[in-house]
Order: sequence, then structure tokens, then C-alpha cells
Amino acid sequence: MRATWRIAAAATVSALLVVGLSACGGSSDGGSTVPEKKAADLDPKDALEAAAAAMTQAGSASMATSAVAPPAGGHSGSSSGNGGSGSFTWKSPEAFQMSMNDGSREEITLYVGGTMYFGGDKITENGGGKKWLKYDSTTSATMEKTDLSVPDPAAMTEMREFFNPVAQLTANAKAGRLTKVGAETVGGTKMVHIQSFIKTDAWSAALPGLTAAQQKEVAGAMDQKSATYDLWIDDQNHLVQVRVSDPGLPYKAGIQTTYSFYGHAPKIATPPANDVLDAAQLSKNLQG
Repeated sequence: MRATWRIAAAATVSALLVVGLSACGGSSDGGSTVPEKKAADLDPKDALEAAAAAMTQAGSASMATSAVAPPAGGHSGSSSGNGGSGSFTWKSPEAFQMSMNDGSREEITLYVGGTMYFGGDKITENGGGKKWLKYDSTTSATMEKTDLSVPDPAAMTEMREFFNPVAQLTANAKAGRLTKVGAETVGGTKMVHIQSFIKTDAWSAALPGLTAAQQKEVAGAMDQKSATYDLWIDDQNHLVQVRVSDPGLPYKAGIQTTYSFYGHAPKIATPPANDVLDAAQLSKNLQG
């Protein structure tokens, strides 16, 4: 997955999306009940489909992401201690927010009302009192000559699908080569661990809700040709944790995302119009 902002030329994909991982574990709302068929008792494909159904019903969650180095054996791995945090509402209307930090500055990606915005330290410092950059068809080209690059539409779509748990579960259930690793305890909670090896083009083609053209664009936006997904699902069939890593480099840091507070993600609002600046003005400010 490509970075949404240019942070460092030598940074890996794992390091580009991270800001301070919250405690691992899948806190859920007090009304959750144990489903009739638990993922732990199902075969891998049915387990992922059951989790997709549970997450569809939840509709939203808080999330955190971190770079992790998995140990031999494919268990939970160790966190780098750096990470990102945010929330995602995948039921209509879809909304997404992720705060990231490369150690020197904060950067925020916000998707709401069908529009993407960028915020954070660099915008605040150069925005002339405004806090958000609105993404449209001209933004990438206008910002290209600055040190604050923004992604193309395909990379933006890829990022949202990457963090969408229903999309991840559905695509891997449909097109992944699945293995049931077994029962594990993560953050003090019992989970079933499912592993999926999947080709990038198969993953993008299996994403629900995208047109064929969008699926092709998403595949082209990804750096890897294939990936290994490790997914941990709790007794309520909620996806609690997913780690994505390069299958050819088992000790390379992967991207690990945890979900919590299912159905109770903070509401994401559209930025006030007087806080939003256009790309041309920001580009001028950065080059001035």
C-alpha cells in the first residue's frame, strides 16, 4: 500500500501509515452476544464470512495501526511502538479518519461526504489560518512540486479499502488461500487466527462495492504483487486484529490494524468551509 503523504524516501510501506498504537484488544459494546456459529468453530472461509457479517452489522469501529515485526510461527508479533489512530464508519454514509505521525509531524486523512481532506501540522503551518486541504481532481497535480505530495484517486480508494474490515474479510474469504492457524490469546482475549495468502490483483478484484475499473486502478496503486493477511477474530465474530505483510520477507515489518468499540466510532464531521483551503493557495504558500 502506498503512503498517502511523502514522509521519507527510504521508509517502508509499514512505516508510512503509523502514529501511536492504542492498546491491542477488541473492546465491544455491552450489548454484544455470542453468535450461534462462532468463527472459531468454522472452517477458514466460513469464519471470515461470519466475521464480515458481524462487522457489517456493527457498522463502525475505532481503529489503531502500527508497524510490527512478526516472530517465527506467525503469532501476534511485536509492535514497533509507533502507530496511527482513528475511526471508520463503513455503513452508509461512509466516513474515515486516520491520524499519522512520522516522528516529526502529524498528518491527518479525512474522508466524509464523499470527499477527502488532508490536515495536520504542515497544513496548519502553511494554511494562512486554514486547517484542511480539500482533495479534488486538480489537487495532486497542483501539489506535485511541493514537499507535501498527495495520492492519486486510486491510491486514495486503496487506503480506504485497506482499512475497511468488511472489505478485507470479504476479499480474503473470496480469493485468499486460507489456513486456520488456531486458537490464540491477544490482549487477554481468546481469538481464532486465520491466515490468508492472496495475490494483489485477486484481492482488488474481490473488493465489494467497487466498479471493475476501480478494482483495476486499486491493483495498480499497490506496490506488492501479493501479501499475507493474518486475521484474529473474537467470540462475537468481530475482527479484532489484522496484519498485512510481504510473504517473501517474513521478518520485515508489517502493517497491523486493531479494531475496537464496534458500533460506537466517533462521528466524523465535514470540516467548516472557512477552515478549508485550495491546493493552489497551499502550493503557493509552501513554495513561498
